Formats: sequence, structure tokens, C-alpha cells
Amino acid sequence: MRINRISTLTLLLGSTIAAGSCGSGRAVIVVDVLSFIRQQALGDTIPYTIPTGVKDSVDRPPFATPLIEGLANSTVDSVQLTIGVDVHNYSGGPGQIKFQAFFGDDSATVFTSSHSGADSVTVNGAQVATLGPTTQTIATSGDSTFTLSKVWVGLRASVDASGAGSTMNGRVQVSVLQLRVILKDKVF
Repeated sequence: MRINRISTLTLLLGSTIAAGSCGSGRAVIVVDVLSFIRQQALGDTIPYTIPTGVKDSVDRPPFATPLIEGLANSTVDSVQLTIGVDVHNYSGGPGQIKFQAFFGDDSATVFTSSHSGADSVTVNGAQVATLGPTTQTIATSGDSTFTLSKVWVGLRASVDASGAGSTMNGRVQVSVLQLRVILKDKVF
């Protein structure tokens, strides 16, 4: 509990500093989602074993990441997601590995949310492929999901082994997962 308070306090302090320096009645809130994953021992790795000729996905159970209380009076200008992963393919291929991060209002619908970012790579045999970091806009003006006190996060690794010569076995390890929320007026 102490760690969560420290993280929330750090988030609030960083947001206050960003709000003061942003100007134009906007505040920038940067949330290092990866730190919450590691802090809650949720695991930053998604293992996969997908047989030849199959397309399948492996999901991490959804988890909540705190935002700042009191943002409901604000309006979202935009939300950017920066993602980076290392794909450790131990065997099999060639095949396509796609990493996706989803953000939603609740745990039940997070994987169907339109608030998502993705990156993919083709791998073959034993290799490590680095994706990103890349930045994508996942929400635009007026979106309410990122004005809540918390946002639900879902992580997915999709593997397309339909053309693979053998079972694809490996893991996707998250190296960067960060939200940049830009809010208009009435932040505090």
C-alpha cells in the first residue's frame, strides 16, 4: 500500500509540474504503465507456444492503473501511447508476432476497447527482435476514459504461425509502456 501511495504521489507531483509548464490551459500527465506492472508483480512478459498452422493470442489478465482523482471535470485533448517490446522467439517460424496494449473503462471490456496501440514483427528461428519504441495516438478530444481515477489495461501477444515450419515458442517482454494524456482546462 505504501508503494501505491508513493507512486500516486509521484504521478501527482509530475503532473502538477507538467501542468504548470504546459501553458494554454492544458496539463500533460505522463503515466509509466510499465512501472505499475512491475510494482504489482503482474509480469512484463507474455509467453507463447503456438502450433504450426495456427493463429492465436495470449492475453495477460487486465489490471487497473491509477490516474489522478478529480480529472472528471477535465476534457481530454489527446492521449498518446508509447510502446516498446522485445520478442524472444526461441524456436519455430517464420511467423508474425503482434503486441497490443488496450485501455478501457473496466476489466470486462478492455480487450474490445478502441483505445489500443500495436506493433508487430516477423521472426524465424531463434532470435530476439526489438519493436519500438513507437508512439501512437489512441484517444482524441472529448474522450472520457482517461479522465477516470483509473484506467484498465490489457496486454496481448498475437502469433500467426500459419506459415511456420514448426511450433513457435517464445516470449514477448515489454520494455516501454507509457501514456501521455493531454487535458484541457479545469484540471485541479
